[in-house]
This record gives sequence, C-alpha cells and structure tokens, in this order.
Amino acid sequence: MFSYLRLFAFACFAVLLVGCSREHHLIKIEGIKEISQHEVDRYSILIPNQKGGYETKLLVRCEAEFYEDVLPEKDMWVEEAYVTESSSTSGFDGHCIFHVHSLKELNGGGWNHGKFGSGQTTIITK
Repeated sequence: MFSYLRLFAFACFAVLLVGCSREHHLIKIEGIKEISQHEVDRYSILIPNQKGGYETKLLVRCEAEFYEDVLPEKDMWVEEAYVTESSSTSGFDGHCIFHVHSLKELNGGGWNHGKFGSGQTTIITK
C-alpha cells in the first residue's frame, strides 16, 4: 500500500513538471527605425522588411530597459527575451532591452480599451 502511494505521488509530480514546462527564447531585432510605447508593457517597432519597405512588430507584455548606447550613424536594436509556458493561456512573459540613440526618440503610441476609453501615451524621459 505504501509503495503505491509513493508511486502515485511521483507520477503526480512528474505530470506537474511536464505540464508546467518553460521555454526560454532570446531574439535580437536589428535595424529599428522607430519605437512607440502604447502602454507600460506594450511597444511597437518599425523595422525594414525583405521587400525593401518597412513593417511593424508589436512587443507585448514586455518589461523594458533602455540604454542610450547606439552611435548616431547606427541603427537601434532590441534584445527580446521571453518565456513561454505550456500551462499558461497567455503564453508570454517578456523582457525587452532596447539600445537607442536617445530616449528623446521614443514616441507615444495610441491605445484603445473599447468602451473604457482610448488615448495617446505621453513619454516621460529625463
């Protein structure tokens, strides 16, 4: 009886570990032309695409850090580190490290919460 209890406890623990697996990812996005902050944890970036134009990428649930360490003649870039969890419905927790020319280049982005209102974010820097 006691060995069955141990086996059951071990099986439950194993299922818990597998069900809550986490995958860590790190992506470096280069060539950023523009950064907009829509909300505390929502950013969009304008980057060149393969067709010679530009596209927008949205970074959500992104806890951000900014470093003014890019020379004026170089493009800005971001390191996006995030964790996906198989047990999570949202599946994303991110940390973005932006490397910019100056914090003055950040733009306020629009937001819309439906019947709860919409507006434009005001960027506050040094």
